Amino acid sequence: MIEQIYQWVKNIAFYLILITAVMNVLPNNNYKKYVKLFTGMVLVLLVLSPITSLLKLNRTMDFTFLTSSFEQELNELDDQAETFEYAQKSRLFSGYEEEVAKEIGEVVEQDGLYPVDVQVVMEEDESSEDYGSIRQIHITAAYSQKQAEGIYIEPVRIGTEKKEDYQPESMEEINIKNDLERFYNISASNINISIQR
Repeated sequence: MIEQIYQWVKNIAFYLILITAVMNVLPNNNYKKYVKLFTGMVLVLLVLSPITSLLKLNRTMDFTFLTSSFEQELNELDDQAETFEYAQKSRLFSGYEEEVAKEIGEVVEQDGLYPVDVQVVMEEDESSEDYGSIRQIHITAAYSQKQAEGIYIEPVRIGTEKKEDYQPESMEEINIKNDLERFYNISASNINISIQR
């Protein structure tokens, strides 16, 4: 019994000497308050160690510590899983949008135009009943390959005539809208087509 008390006092003395050395070595005073807090908690555990061993609280404290650390790790894993799931859904949607854009480009080519840019907007709100469906399609096309590649330069016209801002839809635009409306089950009002003239 006396030997255990001697070992207990020896552990506390050694710990205090070690902490004093560590506090003197710290270069920045900003960290001292955190080190003091941590070392104070460890000192309390050292002082209470004979009482906890006498009352057999060591196992309870170990179990409580392991349980709390396990819960913290579990919460961190849940957060990581949510982040991973969000990133995975985002990649899935972007891949799906790219694939649909390629298919739409092929539809545009079948109607005799050349796709310049195709953008697809998906419904990404999980609470919506249209989750995963196509909301809007934006197409920019050209009549020739050179226009699509950006090489074509529109001829300069000198005169006083004004160009009308509104141009009625061409037959190609109507055909493309009808094809996409049937195939993707999307309203024609959500399909925007702009043909470079």
